[in-house]
Amino acid sequence: MSSESAALSPTTPPPHASGGTAGNPKPGDAQWKDNNPKAAFGAAKVGIDYLSLPVLFEQAIGMMAGGYKYGAHNYLEAPPSVMTYVAALFRHVGAFVGGEEFDPHAGEGVQVHHLVAGMNCLHVIRAAMIHGKFVDDRPPKMPPGFIDSLSASVVALQRNNPDPVARYLADGKRGPGRIIGETPPAPRRLSPAEEAALFPSHDQVSRERDALEDRTHPEALDARVRLCCDTDPRIEGHSPLCTFGK
Repeated sequence: MSSESAALSPTTPPPHASGGTAGNPKPGDAQWKDNNPKAAFGAAKVGIDYLSLPVLFEQAIGMMAGGYKYGAHNYLEAPPSVMTYVAALFRHVGAFVGGEEFDPHAGEGVQVHHLVAGMNCLHVIRAAMIHGKFVDDRPPKMPPGFIDSLSASVVALQRNNPDPVARYLADGKRGPGRIIGETPPAPRRLSPAEEAALFPSHDQVSRERDALEDRTHPEALDARVRLCCDTDPRIEGHSPLCTFGK
């Protein structure tokens, strides 16, 4: 077998079969760079690089279902009303949020997701707008910035309710937040050492007062520091006795 026939043998994969070779790197390799002169021109033009092709093909099925019923691109000849399709959009979104996945009116054996059907509603409106053939039956305009102005109320709600009750989700689940009716954890009993540190005994308080009365007492400074920081209401008149730093 000649070298030429070996290169064309079915058992020998072509250089691009694995996406690239040492001399022909594939996209993603550190040394890869598209030097084709068309690339520089194409990079500055609109493309499909940032679109999800599976979703586009799903939309094609939905548009085919509508096209078979009413005629493909009928909305470019008979101007559609904006609110007719906006209402249909909200019905599809509402059905999806309510737990239904597929449009039951797509036809037997045809699966069109509610979200895809909703996107196709926008597809029809936008296509008709681009072609200048649509009926603008929207209601009067709202004040500029009205929706953004509602964000102040959202911020206030979050500030006033730092620990909101958890949302109810599908399948009995709950979102993040507080659950009403949950049994709070039992309080932990303090150890004797913790109780002594938090609630000093009467004898301990008396000793600290006696130490304050005698400025030469070796514990005077330490007692003054502790009384300055102590807010126990059982220590009457401790504030006037605080001379730390004087």
